[in-house]
Amino acid sequence: MRRTALLLGLAACGASGLNPATDGGLSDSPTGADAMGCGVVIAFNPASPIADPSVPIRAQAQVFDASGITDYQWFVTHDSMDVPWTYAAQNHAQIDFVAPTPGPYYVRVVLQGPTSCPEGDATLPVSSGTGNFMDYRLRVYPPAGTGAPPQERVIHIEAGTNTPADYTLDPGQMFSGTVKNGTTGVPAYLRFMPAASPKGYVETFAPASGAFSTRLLAQNHSVLVVPMTAGLAPALLPWDITTTTLSVSAGNAVTGTVKDGAGNPLAGAQVQLTSGGVPSTLATTAADGSFTVRASFAPTATVDVSVTPPAGRGLPVLAATGAFGPTIAIQYANAATCNIGATPVKRGATAEPNAHVSVVGTIANAGTIGGAAAAGTVRIVATADGTAHLPSTLVPRAALSAVVDLGSGDLAVASVDTSACAALSIDAPARITATGTSVTMGGGAIPGVQIEAIPSGALALAGTPPVVTAADSAGAFSLSLASGGRYNITFTDPLGYNAPLVVAAATAADVPATATLPKALRVTGTVSVYNNANPVVGASVQMLCLSCGAATPPVAEAATNQISSYALGIPDPGM
Repeated sequence: MRRTALLLGLAACGASGLNPATDGGLSDSPTGADAMGCGVVIAFNPASPIADPSVPIRAQAQVFDASGITDYQWFVTHDSMDVPWTYAAQNHAQIDFVAPTPGPYYVRVVLQGPTSCPEGDATLPVSSGTGNFMDYRLRVYPPAGTGAPPQERVIHIEAGTNTPADYTLDPGQMFSGTVKNGTTGVPAYLRFMPAASPKGYVETFAPASGAFSTRLLAQNHSVLVVPMTAGLAPALLPWDITTTTLSVSAGNAVTGTVKDGAGNPLAGAQVQLTSGGVPSTLATTAADGSFTVRASFAPTATVDVSVTPPAGRGLPVLAATGAFGPTIAIQYANAATCNIGATPVKRGATAEPNAHVSVVGTIANAGTIGGAAAAGTVRIVATADGTAHLPSTLVPRAALSAVVDLGSGDLAVASVDTSACAALSIDAPARITATGTSVTMGGGAIPGVQIEAIPSGALALAGTPPVVTAADSAGAFSLSLASGGRYNITFTDPLGYNAPLVVAAATAADVPATATLPKALRVTGTVSVYNNANPVVGASVQMLCLSCGAATPPVAEAATNQISSYALGIPDPGM
């Protein structure tokens, strides 16, 4: 096999370099005449090594424009641990070490002698040799004021190999323009979506003049423009670096009527269409149930239609998808409702005055939209009075759920069947606290694991927030969840040494007493902005499946720390 050398780690004079082998501090910069032109490069042989406990890797310091070097001081680390090495040259300019496990190996050399010369450092990726690879999207959302827009790139991950992934963000450029209807400026919401990564969008607003200025990557975008002027349709428009005007118009009119289950006009309902992620205007039905929305897409396009009924009618939100044409007839399927007024809310035998109750659920055939069956989503809220009884409140007749909020995150989910509209009582059982320990696959405790329980089912319909907590230094955690509720729970190692553990659609009883996080590959790096020395603190760094759908959540995510560093643990593609 032919062996080739890899040149890495050029240290230029007069510039400080980040040293990944230490705590992230800056190495000393040379000064004075002795530093002029001095530099050091670390060359590796083989250039692309495979992890092997018996095959040595040679690192050689190649020094330029310097004389009088008396010694070379070497440092080799892997996974924050020192790696043994031996001198391979009499003048100490070369060393040998072995890499028994795959991943990045950090090598640093400090030159000693009368010539002042910067130290050299390099990162050598060592392959597992398994041949199993997976590509991911590495996406970065820098915080406001960083001087760079969101962006992403594809990252190549090999099975069994920890991967260094520094990300130098393109600062982009400031671009200005005007939203207009004819020659008149239009206030608007703007969302600029890069062609290569539409989820890494930039949002801004144009005031009454229509003029806007925002920082974007110098590449083609699609821009969603939502005018704040009545009668103008939202539009998805192309944008490139030469675009200075975004033109909006009244678009196409789509009309229709909304009727209740008895066939009577339903006034005060809100209707909106969406096609390809582009909304229409939002219309409110008149006294005769009629509405008109304006859209930039063709009336014959396939659209999602959403109908939100007026408050107090006890009706669900209707939704359907289809090619409905320029006129849409919408009708609820059933006018039957139930008044749950005077229903007591309690916890066991204790009345719960002022409890906040959300009655939620889904109805398969709640009506028709353009002749197609429409699904219904129920979310009707009420607050108990001082005697713990609900006020007069209409809800659909169906098997539903009541999400009861007693304050300070104390939630419960109870079944509420209003089909027969019989007398009801809502019982909110006490929260359940699940406890356990987060551990590695080898059984070792993982300190500080971040735990996020995202509501699903009835809790999600009620719009309840996630439950977030963290394990202590011994890996022990305590998680308080709503009785009767379900959550998608993620356990994340903040240091990235273990892959996230996801427990889907879990009740409190499903929370594992021993949360074993899978074996991970560790992706680490720093985030910086090109030609900007300021640290990038608090940037969101996400690893996403390359071939999965746009709605797929990140495989792992983290935030950069005070020295711009991040660490992600992702599943090993070889497992």
